[in-house]
Amino acid sequence: MIQEEITMVSKTMLAAVLLCAMGSVIAKNIALPDNVTLRPGNMSGDYIDAVTLSVPGASFSKLKLCLAQNVSNPAVSVTGGTDAPLAFRSNQQTQTTTVQGGGIFKYEDAAAQTAIVMGSIDGGPAMMSREIIRFELTAVTADEGTALKFNNIARATENTGVVSNAGFQPVGAWRGAKPLAVIDALSALGGRVGSCLR
Repeated sequence: MIQEEITMVSKTMLAAVLLCAMGSVIAKNIALPDNVTLRPGNMSGDYIDAVTLSVPGASFSKLKLCLAQNVSNPAVSVTGGTDAPLAFRSNQQTQTTTVQGGGIFKYEDAAAQTAIVMGSIDGGPAMMSREIIRFELTAVTADEGTALKFNNIARATENTGVVSNAGFQPVGAWRGAKPLAVIDALSALGGRVGSCLR
């Protein structure tokens, strides 16, 4: 009887320790601006779902012009090591994958004054390479203002050397995922569109 009680107490304590340990691993999101919404992610935290901005209003034709002048959708090539085990030798194999680009306009509705564009921007340095951010941008304009909403946001490193390159992945909201750099890059693009609309 005493042995069963000790075993029960041990199991309860172990469960409490495991819950505390899991709690320290889960949901490590950093504080983000109010214009950022999140979606469920993984054990490290959530993913960025959308970034919204308000910029000056304009006619639909001017909105389309400003989007065309500021958003581009080029093909993006990412390079990394093959799945072979890492080895420090001169003949390490790499592979390159290309994500096709194309026209930026995915949807246009003049009556609703709405356009959806696809694009990519430079996300800044990543070790000895660069990061690329891909996105969709929904723009709805009116006289009183234009709403910009970036979603389907993903990021990739152009070249990971001999390490395997996972390509475009969702952007995490935790510190190690550097979400503020992505938010800043998208906000800067939104600012350029807004300046064009003035």
